[in-house]
Amino acid sequence: MKRIALLLTVIALLAGGFGVKVQAQDLSKRHVYFSEGFSGKGVRYDIDIWNLEADSGYKRMYYSAGTATGGEAPEAVWGYAPASGLKELLLDTVRLVSYPYDLQKASRSYLSMKYKYQASQGTDDGVHSFGLAARRPGGDWVLCGVMGNGGLKSSEGPGQLVAELPSGLKDAAEVCVYMQNRIDFGSMSNIYMLYFDDIEFFGYSEAYYDLAFSWGGQPYVFVGDETEDLSVRLQMENVGNAFKTGKVAYTFDGGATQYIDLAFDEPLYPGQTYSMARFTPEGWAQAAEGHHTLVFWLAEADGVALAETAVSKQRKVLSKLAPAMVTTYPCRPLVEEFSSSSCSACAWRNKSLQPIFEALADSISVVKYQMNFPGSGDPYYTGEGGLRSFFYNVLDIPAICLDGKKESGSSTGKLLAALREKIQSSAYVDLTFDTLALDADTNVYVVLKVRSSVPMDVQLQTVVVEGTTEKNASTNGETSFHNVMMKMLPDAAGRAVSLLPDTVYTFRYAYDMKKTFMEEADDLKVVCFLQAGDDTVLQSASGDVKMRIQAIPDLANERTQVAYTALAVYPNPASEEVTLPALERATVEVFNMAGRRVFHRYGVQGDYRLDVRNFRPGIYVIKVMEENRTAWAKISVLR
Repeated sequence: MKRIALLLTVIALLAGGFGVKVQAQDLSKRHVYFSEGFSGKGVRYDIDIWNLEADSGYKRMYYSAGTATGGEAPEAVWGYAPASGLKELLLDTVRLVSYPYDLQKASRSYLSMKYKYQASQGTDDGVHSFGLAARRPGGDWVLCGVMGNGGLKSSEGPGQLVAELPSGLKDAAEVCVYMQNRIDFGSMSNIYMLYFDDIEFFGYSEAYYDLAFSWGGQPYVFVGDETEDLSVRLQMENVGNAFKTGKVAYTFDGGATQYIDLAFDEPLYPGQTYSMARFTPEGWAQAAEGHHTLVFWLAEADGVALAETAVSKQRKVLSKLAPAMVTTYPCRPLVEEFSSSSCSACAWRNKSLQPIFEALADSISVVKYQMNFPGSGDPYYTGEGGLRSFFYNVLDIPAICLDGKKESGSSTGKLLAALREKIQSSAYVDLTFDTLALDADTNVYVVLKVRSSVPMDVQLQTVVVEGTTEKNASTNGETSFHNVMMKMLPDAAGRAVSLLPDTVYTFRYAYDMKKTFMEEADDLKVVCFLQAGDDTVLQSASGDVKMRIQAIPDLANERTQVAYTALAVYPNPASEEVTLPALERATVEVFNMAGRRVFHRYGVQGDYRLDVRNFRPGIYVIKVMEENRTAWAKISVLR
């Protein structure tokens, strides 16, 4: 019996490959081998992903609570910066190496990560470089994506590096993130740090190509004179294999198929986007007043024609409306200010702005993000505020964004004039608060209603601010600070919402304010705003949290939109897969309870089986968007 058991063990090793992780794939769609965001408790890295015996890179990693890469905290760091705790001078190549993964032959596979490199000086060719690499298990490393071959600037990124694995790797592969350090005497004193985060290893079937389409600006409705010279920015995201040339097909109101030629200097990799400015569909000028449908799909990739059944078709609605047909609402402009208690210029700027904000308090919304620079920065800096600064590319403070647009060098008088002009304008959407309350345990409860008179896809942001803080005083002489951001709900990404005309949408949030820098509970405010795809803020609302209540259990951690329909899924709970029945050209998205999207798929048809084996145990929200409905379901993933 012992001999038979030994023989069976040997056969199993030969069949599966020594130490190779096998994950069954549905090769008709994207398959994720692993995803690492360094968000584990205790041990930040996932020990099921990384072969810690194969390298020492993980031992030399530091974890930052910042958001330098543009992702979510925490993030990993390699480098040499004694003041930041990185005191070891790296004189070799450090690697974070994965276990071998079975590629199951049929897929083209990709490795990606977010990064940010900062140094006290630039370096010549080969002194520092970083990137992604792959190899056959135990073989030689092949570089897939490299930054720094020709030298590194003192600042690179934030950016996303995406690389395709070499075509010779068809059976199994190990992958790694690496940083190469060939220190010469001239750069011994150079301080350098590589931040990296959101590493993902994934694959597609050999023939799978597809694009997702969106407009660069919202809403999709053009009123009055706006209808004459339509020009929108068409954005395309690659959700299939990389390609360099292609054709996008579209129809306008079911008419003849039109084609747009695409050509890129470098391949457009999965997850990367391409924008085509000043797009006007054929037929728009002659179209009558009303709603018009455009259907887009990818028709060709690298010279190969794609069957319409092999890609997802996506519909966009453009509307021509007379002003009398559209309900409008008073506009409440939004001011976002970036400041710090360590910034001397911010002190006099705030002194001149605060009287304006107080005088217009009933007509505008204000959010102030305290930054982590200059010097040690503001004690009330948060990663969410950092993400907003990355969003607007704020490099110097004080900085002001008015309705999503940076006000470069505007005087106080010009800002006041711009605010008064915007207050007199109108919006196509309205925001009102049903509930702004705080319980005895300082949990804040928000119930928000949104109504739009035109269809639009926008990002909803909800922010809790404190009216006045004092304990973050630092070096610039300010002793009190106003409208300071405490928490963004559910996080800095907000939430994507699709609004239909004359439909009321309800959003609910709850958060424990003891987890923030809140000083006093009696001067909290909530600011909500809707931001379009071109960053324009379309409308805002602001309200004081005055109501004191007992806890509302059914509101706690609820993130529902009651105007949407329920989605039937089974089984629930689940450990391997969940079935979403009877879908029609649907977009499927899955979010974790931190509000982060962990899965998406376009053009889903029929009964869809959602593979949840790569999901961590916990609660997730599934969102399904079809032409005539949006539906939600909450599922529990067990192991």
